Order: sequence, then structure tokens, then C-alpha cells
Amino acid sequence: MRVDAQHKRRAILESATALFRSKGFDAVSMSDVAIAARVGAGTLYRHFPNKAALYGAIPWNRPGEVEAAAENALRHNGTAQRLSAWLKAHAELLIVNPGYATQLTGAFGRSDSPLAARCDAHLSAARRVIDALGPALRPDVDALTLCRLTGAVAMATEMVNLPLASVEELLDVVAAGLLAKPLETAARVS
Repeated sequence: MRVDAQHKRRAILESATALFRSKGFDAVSMSDVAIAARVGAGTLYRHFPNKAALYGAIPWNRPGEVEAAAENALRHNGTAQRLSAWLKAHAELLIVNPGYATQLTGAFGRSDSPLAARCDAHLSAARRVIDALGPALRPDVDALTLCRLTGAVAMATEMVNLPLASVEELLDVVAAGLLAKPLETAARVS
């Protein structure tokens, strides 16, 4: 890529990042980005064919951050604490910017998404947590389910602007529901 094209791409990404952070995905148009980056619409579309592709090119999480969150969660003692720590850390990664939770959660399981590589990093970290917890989890819990559940809580958090303490309480309830033992206890009570 030519130097001037690299500069324009960088300007587009910087402007788009600032706009998406302040307004969220839905409130930003490609025209807004072109104006903020001081490039023509044609230049913008040559670099990014649509808003989803542009959004997908922005590095919302630093490389290795998702894997580090899983590793840190697995350092906790006890299955419930480890799972809860992962869900909370994962939700924090999704809440980092307005609209990110919605965009990423909608992309989980879709290989055609511009966010597919980012989804793969989240799914890989979730698989690591699942493998570490083993039979303590319900047998129907997989990485996709785990990521979508966390994403749903993160999306709800964004929509109603829940305080962090409320989010953590919700994720503790989700964690308890994912464990195999509470399910067996609930079956005995019925």
C-alpha cells in the first residue's frame, strides 16, 4: 500500500474509532467517518466496503487481552468462582465501547462476519475455560453458548446503563445456572 493510502487508512480508523466510542455503532454513518477523517466517500469505500467491515478493522481489544482474561479467571479457586470471574472479565471486554457487545454478539457463529477473527479469539478463550472446568459445567454448555450468554448480559448492560455491581450480580446468576450441580439439585427439588 502506498504511503498516502496508509495515512488515509490510519486517519479513517482513528476517526472511526473516536466516533464509534463516543456515539456507538448505530449512530455513526460512513459519511460521518469520511467527514471526520477528511477523505472522500470513494476513498473510504475503497478501504472499507461497508460500516461493518470498518468496525471490524478497529482493534477494540488489544491482542492477547481475551486470552489473558481467561487465564486470570482460571487462577481463582473453586469452579463457581472461576466461571464467574471469566463471565465478568468477558463482559468487561464486550462493554469496552458503545455498540461493541451488540456487534460482536451478533457475529458469534457467523464465519462471514468482518468480526469473525475477533469472535474466534473470544470463542477460543471460552473453550479454554470450559476445558478447565470440565464436568463441573452442564454438558450442553459450549463456547458459543457461553459467549452469547455473556454478550446478552453485556448488551442489556449497554441498553439500560446498568451499574457494574448489577452486572456482576447477573453474571453470578448466569454462572450458577451453567454449573452441573445446581441443575441436579433443582431436578431433585421438583
